[in-house]
Amino acid sequence: MKRGFRGTRFVGIVLIGLLFVSLVAHISSYLFFVEGYSCQIDKTISQDCSREIVGFINSNKTFRNLSLDSIALSLKNNFPIISEIEVFKSASGILKLKIQAKKPTFLINHEYVLSKNGPLIDMRFFSEDILLGCRKVEIRNLNLKGTSFTQTKGGISDSCKNMINKLRVDVFDSYEVIWENTTKGWLIDKSQNKFAILFNDLHVPDIVILSACQDLKKRLESKGEFCRRHVGRWIADVRFKDQIVLFKD
Repeated sequence: MKRGFRGTRFVGIVLIGLLFVSLVAHISSYLFFVEGYSCQIDKTISQDCSREIVGFINSNKTFRNLSLDSIALSLKNNFPIISEIEVFKSASGILKLKIQAKKPTFLINHEYVLSKNGPLIDMRFFSEDILLGCRKVEIRNLNLKGTSFTQTKGGISDSCKNMINKLRVDVFDSYEVIWENTTKGWLIDKSQNKFAILFNDLHVPDIVILSACQDLKKRLESKGEFCRRHVGRWIADVRFKDQIVLFKD
């Protein structure tokens, strides 16, 4: 009977030990002390913003006692350019961060960047090289002055975002894109600025409409309409169903 009791006690001690090791491993993934860190930052992010991120990490003493998920969330909340963060702690106690940026799609008013499904972000967050590939959009009456460098920008309606995402990529090569409000948007022809297409958020020009507008422009050119003195701008209004209204501004 004594041997049976000792055997049972030994098994119990082993189980308790295994449970303790498992619990420590679980806790260590949430609470740990950071002895230092290394940070790999996406080249899409500008040097100024990279310095802001590093400065934020250096000044944030609470990172020493936060979970890995909490650290990633804190960085995302303070830097809206960040899309993904890989955070892990090495065996030596070094916190390693790999930071990926949102992919910029549109350059708004030569000041802000809009990713496809993201917020409006100060262009200073992004490197100059990456901005060269952005599609340019002018949004009238956009006032975002006084917002700090590390804050998410607002000010663009969902309707406007949907509109510019519907436009074909090649439209931005041929036209200046201007949005005034939900009922009035402009495509100013880059090769002939005396011709423009007027549309709204519900009637965004597709390839059929764009082709028809180009035919109208060619007819006007053949008649010498764009060469006349003091000629106004010709407008192709496509805000109506199954018709284009052509008039001079």
